[in-house]
Amino acid sequence: MLSYSQPAVFSSYHYLQVISLLEYPALADLAPHVFPPDVLARAHELQQEIGSVGAYSHSQGVPYIRKNVARFIEGTLSVKLLSTFVLTQSIRT
Repeated sequence: MLSYSQPAVFSSYHYLQVISLLEYPALADLAPHVFPPDVLARAHELQQEIGSVGAYSHSQGVPYIRKNVARFIEGTLSVKLLSTFVLTQSIRT
C-alpha cells in the first residue's frame, strides 16, 4: 500500500483523487474520510490557484502550472548540468 504521508510519492490513484476533487469540490465534504490529507491539500491548493477546471483557460496555459513545470525543469536540468560538469572536470584532472 502506498504511503500518502510522503508528498514525493504520487500514484495514478493519487492524481485521480485530486482531479475528482477539482471537478467536484463538494466531495471533500460529502466523503471527508475517503481522501488522504495530502490529496485534500493538493486539490485545495490547485483550486485556489486555478479556479475553474473547465475547457477555457489562458491560451498559454494556467500560469501557476507553467511556473511549477518551469521550476521542475530548471531543477532537473541544473542537476544534470552540474553532474555533467563535475564528471568532465574529474576526467580532465
